[in-house]
Amino acid sequence: MSIRTQEGQHEGPTPSRSKYPLAAQVLGYLLGTIWFAFLAVSGDERPGWLRAAYAVVALTFAVGAAATTVNHFRERRRGGSTVH
Repeated sequence: MSIRTQEGQHEGPTPSRSKYPLAAQVLGYLLGTIWFAFLAVSGDERPGWLRAAYAVVALTFAVGAAATTVNHFRERRRGGSTVH
């Protein structure tokens, strides 16, 4: 079975289809980043591996916020439709 697309069938990445506005998406990521960063640096009674895991989750949320924002502005610059 061939996985090639027909000529003219693929027009690039699909536009964002989120039902939430950009500000709400980024706010959620930022709140997650702040919360997990707080958990990573507080609570000396937590084991080191758990604090490291919290730090990784906080970093993942921060990367998600950056990626969402970059993708939104790339779509706008390209003239793609975005959900507001």
